[in-house]
Amino acid sequence: MHALCSVIKQKVMLTFADMSTVETALEGKTESILNSCFNSVFFLPPELDVPEEEQTLYTKTMIAMNVMLRALVHNCPSSRMREEMCSIFQALLHFFHSQHMHVRTRALYGVLRMITDFIEKDWYCAANCGFIYESLIEVYFPILGQLLGHLCLFSCGQHATRVPATDALYRLYAFVKRDRRTALTEEMEKYVHLREKLQDTNFACDNLCSPSDCAKAFGGYLRPAERMDVVLTALEAMVDSSIYDKEVACSVMAVAMEDHAFWLSDKTQIVTSIRKNLRSITAKAARHCLDSLLLLLTSQMPAEEVRDLLKSSPPSDSSALDMWEVMLCMPRTLEKVLKELTKGSQLSRLLEGVTEDTCILFLALMAKSEDNEDFLGDLRHLKTYLKHPSVEMRTVVLRGLVILSETREKARKMEVVLPEIMATLQAASADVKMKALFVIQNIMGHVKRKEASSIAVQHAEELLPLFVDESSAVRVSSIRLYRDMVQAVVWCHRRRMKGTVRRGLVPLLFRMSDENQDVAQHAGKRLPALPRGGQCRLSFLGPQCHLPASASLQAAGRAVVQTANLLSWNDLRELAEKQETWRIAECLLQRDQSRAEEYLQQSQPYLQDPQGALREEAVRFIGLAARYSRDQSEEKLEDIIRALMPLASDAESSVQCLAAQTTLILRTASRTATSRRSLRALCCLFC
Repeated sequence: MHALCSVIKQKVMLTFADMSTVETALEGKTESILNSCFNSVFFLPPELDVPEEEQTLYTKTMIAMNVMLRALVHNCPSSRMREEMCSIFQALLHFFHSQHMHVRTRALYGVLRMITDFIEKDWYCAANCGFIYESLIEVYFPILGQLLGHLCLFSCGQHATRVPATDALYRLYAFVKRDRRTALTEEMEKYVHLREKLQDTNFACDNLCSPSDCAKAFGGYLRPAERMDVVLTALEAMVDSSIYDKEVACSVMAVAMEDHAFWLSDKTQIVTSIRKNLRSITAKAARHCLDSLLLLLTSQMPAEEVRDLLKSSPPSDSSALDMWEVMLCMPRTLEKVLKELTKGSQLSRLLEGVTEDTCILFLALMAKSEDNEDFLGDLRHLKTYLKHPSVEMRTVVLRGLVILSETREKARKMEVVLPEIMATLQAASADVKMKALFVIQNIMGHVKRKEASSIAVQHAEELLPLFVDESSAVRVSSIRLYRDMVQAVVWCHRRRMKGTVRRGLVPLLFRMSDENQDVAQHAGKRLPALPRGGQCRLSFLGPQCHLPASASLQAAGRAVVQTANLLSWNDLRELAEKQETWRIAECLLQRDQSRAEEYLQQSQPYLQDPQGALREEAVRFIGLAARYSRDQSEEKLEDIIRALMPLASDAESSVQCLAAQTTLILRTASRTATSRRSLRALCCLFC
């Protein structure tokens, strides 16, 4: 607080009043002078706390301030009036945010004094009789909307602030209505007539009016920028630190939302203000109002405004992300925004199956590009999105890549993100895996043969775990892609590829017994040899060898044929073409006895496969592999027996029977010194 101990303050202000009569005396100095004066006077003790002996001096000081303000308005030349009015009002508005009631009250009386003096000024004389009266507000009242917003908020507050605020509003309303009555635009006239027809405002000099009544009464006489200032002032009043009543601010905002086409002309400006203040607004009523406003704005935004908003407020910004989560929480709003943004483009295909959880990330991805059609064109940033923990996000990105990979130019560029695409194959979602497989298949089909060979050598082994995937579609697609990778290997890469294809033989062998006929070969059908030098091109978006019309090698069987070709194992190729799976197993073990232990380990998980045919094939193969295993120790045989024991109660009788016979022979072998001769009996069982 400043002590009232001398007459210096009033003398200084009266001096400024006298100086204002000299045209250039205060030019450029008004704002700094006013700030000093207002700080000195407004922070004086409340009137009731002023000692009795100083009351006269206090009164004279307040009168001196009014004299100064009146002189500043009446003596200011027209050429500087706009600048001076803006400086004075801005200086006064600063004190509206004070935590002290008496400071806010004095600032409001200062505003009332300014409005009164402005209205009473002889403008014709000031303008040398050449002034057009209707343009007074536009020319000399630059912050009308901002001022109205504050006065509306004060109009239902405590008595000390309500009185000057209401008085100022009534005076200003009469002036604005008179000044603009003959200069209304068509939309302003419609709003005025609507309010008159509805008679939903009690704004009159003899009635106490609400802030919403004030907004409705003034609305029809305000220009778009002025209406925006009222809205932005109400928004800022909602923040927790604001001295205004939050429900009062919400009532003003409700008027704007009721006629949003009229009030909310600059949506981007409003959203920017919301983004700035969102985390500072926690009051329940204010937050509910803000959420409703965001949803309304989003539903009204055209595509271009949404795109601009994404660029200025990207969801990667944490504060902007909060805003986007609110804006897109309603399915109808989400659908509208996404359809607007992708209208007429290939990206509309991406919207199929996009969930609400994906929307913000999808929009963030689109904001990376100036052009809808090329929003995934810069592949470098996709590495981050492909590693995103959200399954929905990876799904959307891969869906975009499927579309882009259909063109040769884009598909060839995608090699840079191939490791990240392959990594998505480890995801739990079958949808993600399928899309990744399609993209990889497209890339393989569009790159040159040597590049496809390099891709196969690097990534074919990553497909092997998918052969046991729960989804039959994933199994089919992964086996087809694996087959095409094996086929793509050029001569110079064959040696590096042999280890991978040998590890893939056992899984493929079991998939030849898959009950899904897309995975397995058709039983009993002899398949002709794959023609050497046949033409290669895409199958399901990837390369496929065109066979004679009488032949149709299916998934696993064809993959085994391609593997046999790469290994130059003619006997294996012939057996695969005939679908003699039991002989294929024996062929594998005979050709590569050193891998018998590895084959045993690979086959044991199939004992728990949901398909009975695969469990039966696994038992049969384990029996054969035990015969060829170099480790014929009792411990090893007991390990195999323990793996087979659960099948004694298998749902399939054929599996039970085969498991029991295999177990019996293995137990006998483990107790006899002539185990190797006993194990040969298995050959009779499986041949």
